This record gives sequence, structure tokens and C-alpha cells, in this order.
Amino acid sequence: MKEASAEVVAVPFGDPQIFRQIGLIERRTTPRAAVIERLHQHLVNFSGEFGLPR
Repeated sequence: MKEASAEVVAVPFGDPQIFRQIGLIERRTTPRAAVIERLHQHLVNFSGEFGLPR
């Protein structure tokens, strides 16, 4: 698996800060399941108290 060479950075957007709800939809069986899981974990970590576990 190839690792990203740069960090993902969370920055404030707008004043007052704007919040958005996002979601991930995936097929039950997909060869990309590991990639989707890692993306979800990164989003949860960046979302702090608003991140939802799978």
C-alpha cells in the first residue's frame, strides 16, 4: 500500500467557521475496502467530537 507523502491539514474555513456533514457510501464487497476504512479513520480523527465510528 502506498503511503501519502504529505500530511493532511485541517484549517478553519470562514468566520464564523463553516461546518459540513459528509458521508461515505461503499459497496458491501469492494477491493477498495482497506482504502475506504483508512479514509474514514482519518476523517473521524480530524472531526474530533463530531467524528462517527463505523
